[in-house]
Amino acid sequence: MIGLLIFQAGPVGIGLFASVVAAALYALLHQAVRLHLLAPVTVALVVRLVVMLVAQVASGHGGAFYLDDAGYSREAALIAHQWLEGRLINPSSYQYAGSLAFGYQTMVACIFLLTGKSMVAAKLINVLLGTATVLLVGLLSGRLFGTSTMRRAAWLMALIPTSVWWSTVLLKEAVVAFLVLGAILAFICWPRRAAVVTFTLAVCALAVTRSPAMLTVTVTVLSALVAVAIQQRRAVNFRAALTYLALACGALLVGLAAISAGHPDAVWRQIGYSLGRLGLEQHQGVAGVALAIPKSLVSPYPWVFTRVTRTWDRALYPGMWVWYALLPTAMVGLWRLRRRAEVLLFALPVGTLLTINALTAGFAFRQRSTVEPFLLLLVVAGADSWRWVARRAAMGYLLVALLATAQSRSPATGGVIVLVAFALELVARRLPSTPTLQVPLPSNLLGDLVTRIRIPAP
Repeated sequence: MIGLLIFQAGPVGIGLFASVVAAALYALLHQAVRLHLLAPVTVALVVRLVVMLVAQVASGHGGAFYLDDAGYSREAALIAHQWLEGRLINPSSYQYAGSLAFGYQTMVACIFLLTGKSMVAAKLINVLLGTATVLLVGLLSGRLFGTSTMRRAAWLMALIPTSVWWSTVLLKEAVVAFLVLGAILAFICWPRRAAVVTFTLAVCALAVTRSPAMLTVTVTVLSALVAVAIQQRRAVNFRAALTYLALACGALLVGLAAISAGHPDAVWRQIGYSLGRLGLEQHQGVAGVALAIPKSLVSPYPWVFTRVTRTWDRALYPGMWVWYALLPTAMVGLWRLRRRAEVLLFALPVGTLLTINALTAGFAFRQRSTVEPFLLLLVVAGADSWRWVARRAAMGYLLVALLATAQSRSPATGGVIVLVAFALELVARRLPSTPTLQVPLPSNLLGDLVTRIRIPAP
């Protein structure tokens, strides 16, 4: 019964929550105006807010769509109830979150404590973080490829359907994507002291929210430090590398200490549970895991309509058709960046997280949303003219048609997709072939990074 408890929200709590939201919204819009990204940020906010409200009403389950978001709501309500009774409890205990990843439930519990178990209020934070991610994508694109690409990247992130959906449900995806992007952006763009502080906070939050994402950020940052040293022909700054590694390990230890408080064997149970989820057996060995990595980029399949697929995952189907159109251009972008060390900032987050997802047999299409901003940046890098973007999309759909026919055993399904591909090709012929989309030039990122982390000359 406690899990279904509806807290009585007081005017002080609601006022405090509204003040925090208003301050965050003001800061977000102020930065958007300063960076000339107000239009994509505003559209992203409105679209996510409308979808969230419509989905809240349409869910029929108080706003819950999946087992996980219902579980997060129940666990957060339990934590908030204990706080309301004046008890200091360990959120990672098994009667609450029950694992190292107790950060999101604790955040939602804080919102419930102020607003009276309001699912809309909790989802509103995801809407704001999803909108803030649009701003971060624009910033990172401008830093890597020039300011002329900022609006293009921001618009892509604002309108990509999968990002919109994961920003409107009570799940971790919007929070994790924001933290991952923020940590890497701080590392490559901010002054050294601010970068270390922001990186530490983001890694600590990821350690108790989604540890694979924390590992992804750490691997990316350390690899970038080594790449800088190699390209600049300087000695590796082991002090800087060890600093970031120590921060990441320290954050993980804090999380482990929290989960082990009062439960000395909890850490070993958590480690055993994680190892037990290794996907080698589920995917039938190493080859199966290797196949699961690219497969996670194209799932769930939007041409599958059976009783088994009558779930809320169908909300992702429009986004998957968009991804099929964009992934060929993203591959071109990855090829164009192959000789630049900055490619690590794209390839490593995507590759590391997808590999971990395959090994742990996780929810690939949900956790993929963490690295979707990096895939969109590769789209920006690979875009040259609108004609070639459309033609690559048509070629991508032809490949999808073959895979869909084989997977569904339905020639009609493949035939419809082929018709869409030919329609795209006809549209492409009418689009301009001039390089209206500027091909990104080498940035000054490496030189600036060398200066900031002070790599000594040999």
